[in-house]
Amino acid sequence: MDTDRILAEFQSRKAQRVLLRDRDMLKYLLIFVVVVVGYMVTWTVVSLDHVTSDSQSHLVETRHVTGSNVALTYCMLGWWHYVIEVGSFADYLTSSVSK
Repeated sequence: MDTDRILAEFQSRKAQRVLLRDRDMLKYLLIFVVVVVGYMVTWTVVSLDHVTSDSQSHLVETRHVTGSNVALTYCMLGWWHYVIEVGSFADYLTSSVSK
């Protein structure tokens, strides 16, 4: 029988059939799309802080002068970047714990 070969391959007699209906798949897809769209909308709203009154987008720049009088200009990170970093770290922790 085919089932015996499959069970022998996985060395398990407790194999169970998984039934994934179209409705369940669409539910997972909808959840994924809502999360991604929510993330993009939130990113857009937070990024509006960087838009000037003449509708030109720019990042907040900071100038730093080192001890050897070298001037460095760099873009400051907004608070949203820190939120994303914390979320990424939390995702890493939850994925490493669940394994």
